[in-house]
Amino acid sequence: MNSPALLRCLLGSKKRAAVVVAFWVLIAGLLAGVAPALESVEDNASANLPPAASDSMKARDLVRAQLPGQDATPAIIVVRGKGTDAAKSATQSVAAITSALSGTSRPDHVVSVVSTVTAPDAAAELVSQDRGAQLVIVPMEGSPSDESFQNAVDEVRALASDRAGPADVAVTGSAGIATDTVKVFSGGDKVLLLATVVLVLIILLAIYRSPLMALVPLLAVGVAMRVAETLGAILADAGVITVSSQTASIMTVLLFGVGTATR
Repeated sequence: MNSPALLRCLLGSKKRAAVVVAFWVLIAGLLAGVAPALESVEDNASANLPPAASDSMKARDLVRAQLPGQDATPAIIVVRGKGTDAAKSATQSVAAITSALSGTSRPDHVVSVVSTVTAPDAAAELVSQDRGAQLVIVPMEGSPSDESFQNAVDEVRALASDRAGPADVAVTGSAGIATDTVKVFSGGDKVLLLATVVLVLIILLAIYRSPLMALVPLLAVGVAMRVAETLGAILADAGVITVSSQTASIMTVLLFGVGTATR
């Protein structure tokens, strides 16, 4: 092959490569413009549930059909009184919190309030032996994986802290734990992505000993990851597949591992 033919071949190869790169960048940009955020379509509530045809799921559906409202998630407010008369301080705080959570301006998703104010007969289960601490149970409807549910739990926490006065207040229970867990794992995805990128970059620099050669595979994997995320979000939003936070984390590791190892 003479020099002009070889030059044409090389130029043609570069043009084809440029077209491929431009095509995938364009696809990534178009999908990003129409796809919802991956976090907004994640279904963390049913990620670890048994198959729909299992006996346990059939029993759950039967209970929900026969006893509606039994699937509320409780938020438990722990009130600890302060001062020389901790019992009186706790009682006053519980009364103020109960009043705020029972009114028309209560946070969304709050179904009812169970405390010594609304259920005096349950004082034995809601008040500590020294009467310095009390519990307020707040059943909340909705899925803990929904952003609106998490915002409602944050509102309950803020309202309880504001109305408690000098008493110490903490919000736990299934609603509080689930909300905190979702927040921890959502922040963990960003840490996982950053750690993966840094680790892969260090390995590529050690292999290629060239910053440009190390960045090229990372950029390619970044585009592929964006395409995969947007396609997954579109399919999940359409109900074709189910995506959870675990899916997103595993996808990050697999894409960077496979995408850089093949080069």
